[in-house]
Amino acid sequence: IHHFSKKGFLTYLTNQSIKTIEGVTNSYLKKFNTDLKVNIDGYTVLKNNDIREKINISIVRNGRNVGSFERYSGGEKGRINIACIVGLQKLMNMSANNGGLNFLGLDEVFEGLDTTGQKDVLKILETLGVTTMVVSHRSDAIGAENEICIDKIEGVSEIVKIDEETE
Repeated sequence: IHHFSKKGFLTYLTNQSIKTIEGVTNSYLKKFNTDLKVNIDGYTVLKNNDIREKINISIVRNGRNVGSFERYSGGEKGRINIACIVGLQKLMNMSANNGGLNFLGLDEVFEGLDTTGQKDVLKILETLGVTTMVVSHRSDAIGAENEICIDKIEGVSEIVKIDEETE
């Protein structure tokens, strides 16, 4: 039995939501075949009954807490961000009465990822069973399924390559 003040109960509910986000993010990081996990520490009720409204996010690698999110490379941050985005989309869809929207739009999510990392993320996204549109400012094709390349020349956008399956 827990006896909560109003602040304590709201803090408890907030922290439960934070742990749900942590769990779903980590489940996608596992699908991404990475040894990274996130640890999110939520709000704390202090002895004087004030709330410490600071959320700390740290990264765990191979079971060891190895520091804050800011310490990691662009590629590692990118994988964590994408895992969180996909996880949040899944949570939102689960809470929708109609099952949610089977669409995920991602704009410039490849920042900091090398070509191999980009291909890995695209392969993962293709296996999720969600219609996904990824917008990137790459200057060349990456070889993704159903890829379309568009060039904008003198203010006019033009399709320059369409995957053979969509012709």
